[in-house]
Amino acid sequence: MPRATAAAALVLFAVRGAGAAGAPEPSPLPVREIAPGVYVHEGVQTEATVENLGGIANVGFVVGGAAVAVIDTGGSAPHGERQR
Repeated sequence: MPRATAAAALVLFAVRGAGAAGAPEPSPLPVREIAPGVYVHEGVQTEATVENLGGIANVGFVVGGAAVAVIDTGGSAPHGERQR
């Protein structure tokens, strides 16, 4: 399975499994691939607020053959759930 397809499958599986029964699933963070198997979400350049859910951190993923390494989980639990 190509690495990008594996990464997409892992993210989709994680997001689908994250929601509680009946609870809406959080929208995933927009990410871009900056190198083979390395993805980044760039946080907004502002202060953390209730409105932006503390989503000001730059977060990343390194996708390996057997696991995904998460580089920073974000500035809040909702931001982390969107990353997951």
